[in-house]
Amino acid sequence: MNKLTIDALKNAVKYSIALSILFGTQIVWAVPVLDKEVQNFIPDGHTVLVYQTADLNGDGRQDAILVFESNIAEISIQQPRTLMILLRDNQEHLSVAEQNNEVFFCKACLGTTYDTYQDVKVKKNTFSVSNEGGGVRYRWNNEFVFKYSLHYKTWLLSRVNISIKDISQSKLIRRQSLTYPNDLKKILLSKFTAQVSWRSTP
Repeated sequence: MNKLTIDALKNAVKYSIALSILFGTQIVWAVPVLDKEVQNFIPDGHTVLVYQTADLNGDGRQDAILVFESNIAEISIQQPRTLMILLRDNQEHLSVAEQNNEVFFCKACLGTTYDTYQDVKVKKNTFSVSNEGGGVRYRWNNEFVFKYSLHYKTWLLSRVNISIKDISQSKLIRRQSLTYPNDLKKILLSKFTAQVSWRSTP
């Protein structure tokens, strides 16, 4: 794939995300534009929520990150979304480097009336994912930041940004950042789950 094609795809994805429409507290995401090579990694009966590209392992090639979920309502409500990282080799071919089904909560996991999935951000060697939860008045948001490790040849949890807001007053109550290794356990992406403690101390 040449640079022009990659740039065109990146721009298409940016415009697709920009067309997302906000209804109350739930975001309806526009379906990203995928090329044929990436489509081959999506299981039948699934919808892609996120497709972004960046050099995710520092080798100078454009890799890809995907988030997808089942099209079947009963399944998508009960099961978390899948996050998949595709790395590009020296032949410009993509292959699956990591896959995690526990980074995001399912729609019904926390008992909220809105979707807890919030966002994915990517840049060189790094990506982050965000979950949100809470009730009518108070909302929390956890942003999990993963950074590529040359030693482990995969991504480690490097930072967790926590915030709590009082929705009724549009007021930020708490903001905290936890970093590895001071506050966080050593957790590889393949072992990470958003529902289990990631702090280094109780």
